[in-house]
Amino acid sequence: MTGLALFDLDDTLVDRTAAYRRWVAGFSSGTELSTADLSVLYDVDLWEVDLPNQLRRIHAYFDISDDFDSFWKRFREGYPRYVRCQAQTMQGLARLRKRGWKIVIVTNGLTDNQTDKIRLSGLDRYVDGWVISEAEGAEKPDVAIFEAAARTVDRALPDGGWMVGDSQSGDVTGGAAAGLSTIWLSHGRALDPELTMPNHVVTSVDEAIDLIEAP
Repeated sequence: MTGLALFDLDDTLVDRTAAYRRWVAGFSSGTELSTADLSVLYDVDLWEVDLPNQLRRIHAYFDISDDFDSFWKRFREGYPRYVRCQAQTMQGLARLRKRGWKIVIVTNGLTDNQTDKIRLSGLDRYVDGWVISEAEGAEKPDVAIFEAAARTVDRALPDGGWMVGDSQSGDVTGGAAAGLSTIWLSHGRALDPELTMPNHVVTSVDEAIDLIEAP
């Protein structure tokens, strides 16, 4: 039986680190940067929540003429253009939809930023909808955002489905609370025994799609 298949965006359907490295290449294009310069650029941890503060360090180091707010705005507007979704993943999503699954992206973040990532990566052509925490006024693991995702495609959470994501606290805990089966992308990390355990652990979103497809 097919139903609802919810997917996280960052580090699930798209790779934030790869996108950031593309942004770095664009930022440094036409310049000759030292090893120290490159170290400053690459020493950004996208898993942390203080990305503006990390970019502030870059802004100060390179003595950028724009004030920080302008630089941060340019980064936010430019970064989504470097986001990619792998062709194999898009093909997997297409197979799920062909089999009748309703696919919705559930992501925390700023509405304009996350929407640009979805559209510029081409994911908008392979999903049935998306919900973003800023627009919904609720973020994972709040069940309200999962309810909003189900409403987007006229489905009900009690009918069941899947939540796929890389955050044990957000995707797994929230998905389980919403009554969904959960798939966690490990990215080489160990599970936190203090948090909700997923139904399945995988190393890639393509493995997750295969699990959902399995009879």
